Amino acid sequence: MKNFNVIGVMSGTSLDGVDIVYVKFIQNESWSFKIINSKTNHLIASHSYAHPNFKETNENIIIEDFKKAEYFFKTLDIKPNVLVFPRNQVAHLSILKKFNYKFVILCSLNKHWNNW
Repeated sequence: MKNFNVIGVMSGTSLDGVDIVYVKFIQNESWSFKIINSKTNHLIASHSYAHPNFKETNENIIIEDFKKAEYFFKTLDIKPNVLVFPRNQVAHLSILKKFNYKFVILCSLNKHWNNW
């Protein structure tokens, strides 16, 4: 078993503040993590796997990308239901329900979409 103590710092595109989190990652046969401390409450959302431009990418590639992201999150026992579109390029909304996304965040536009 290996333990990794990590401090993560982030300021999102909305520039509404700086988030900081202290996390312990544990590597056994699979990865797990525990948030030790954080400055703010954190929402873990998906941002896709390879960050494709949704408006310029066909549906099959988006589905494969979501499957890869889903696999990654599953190894950490995380089931995000929020998506932040890469580059705020909104497209392929019909796919989101298949992957249990219930809410979409568009940071730089300061808009939140749901119930599509």
